[in-house]
Amino acid sequence: MLRKLKEMKPGYIVSIFLSIYPISQLFMNNIAVLNYQQAVVPLVIIVIFATLLYLGFSIRIKDSLAKVIIVPFIIIVLFSYNYIHIFLTNQSNIINSIGRNRILMPILFIFLSFCLTFQLKYTV
Repeated sequence: MLRKLKEMKPGYIVSIFLSIYPISQLFMNNIAVLNYQQAVVPLVIIVIFATLLYLGFSIRIKDSLAKVIIVPFIIIVLFSYNYIHIFLTNQSNIINSIGRNRILMPILFIFLSFCLTFQLKYTV
């Protein structure tokens, strides 16, 4: 058990830091209007979510580098959904229809499943 923990530690730490980075950048850009207490809860949620994803992928994927790539990628895509949605709704009428939640959500999940399938296929 201790050996498994030592093998997991470097990949886990890198994965957590890569997951926290995009959100911390948002907080740093808004530091003038943001109290540090407001940043603690989202960072804790991200750490918990990244830990659960990392442990979930540890069951299927043995390669630590693949997990380090997959976990932050999923978190970045899921947390940037709102920015994609706002960008597409501010475009022309054709692209605006793609920006609706009922169209954009399946596209997002198909994209994530394709990327995960591709990554799992070549790491296992």
